[in-house]
Amino acid sequence: MQQAGFLTLSACSATEALTLSRTLPERIDVLVTDFQLGDSDGVELAAQIRQDRRDVAVIVMSGTPDSAERANAAGYPFLAKPFRPVQLVDAIRRLLPAALPAAAVATSQNPKR
Repeated sequence: MQQAGFLTLSACSATEALTLSRTLPERIDVLVTDFQLGDSDGVELAAQIRQDRRDVAVIVMSGTPDSAERANAAGYPFLAKPFRPVQLVDAIRRLLPAALPAAAVATSQNPKR
């Protein structure tokens, strides 16, 4: 992600991502989250983060196809694992205005899953 020009932050759990979102003064443009998190799920995490940061874009990823339904029902794009890094970069760029630099909070227990 950094090679694509994105400033990235990472969290190992929904709780950590939520704390980071609430304490970071800078803008967060995109939340990239796994659907299955140990202490929550990505759709719930996105809803909680968007309470404070209404304009954050969200991408939900998972290796289980049934997760796509819940992500799409919440209005979030879904990226099926496994995927190539360029697919994630393309998904993020589709969500962001072309001139905007991106900061992302990524949460995943297993990014290659």
